[in-house]
Amino acid sequence: MKPAPHLDCIWSVTFFLLSICTTGVALPLSPCSLVLSPDGQSVFVAEAAANQVVRVDLATGRLRQVTPMPGTPSGLALSSDGKSLFVTIGDVTGRVVRLSLTDGHADVFPAAGHTLMAPVLSRDNRLL
Repeated sequence: MKPAPHLDCIWSVTFFLLSICTTGVALPLSPCSLVLSPDGQSVFVAEAAANQVVRVDLATGRLRQVTPMPGTPSGLALSSDGKSLFVTIGDVTGRVVRLSLTDGHADVFPAAGHTLMAPVLSRDNRLL
């Protein structure tokens, strides 16, 4: 029996996180959430200790983008069209950041609740 295709992605990301520390290419700083890009070529990692979200090329292990966050990132959700990444900030302010993946612009939405984490976005991108 062949494993489901999504398991290949999970194994790739797991292998990436385990091997990245031994290659010296990049060092995740308390990765707490992951989401694959729509094309499967890169992974977004919320790095809690560094208050940033990074985009890493899975083929090379190199950082493609580093985006500072206004607090500790605690969760990631990708829009269905792949154009926006939503980042929850896991502190008492409970902010949400919408990062445009087309131009890098970030919008910060205030006070959505205490210690937000594990965001889920509806298929129509209307509810987070």
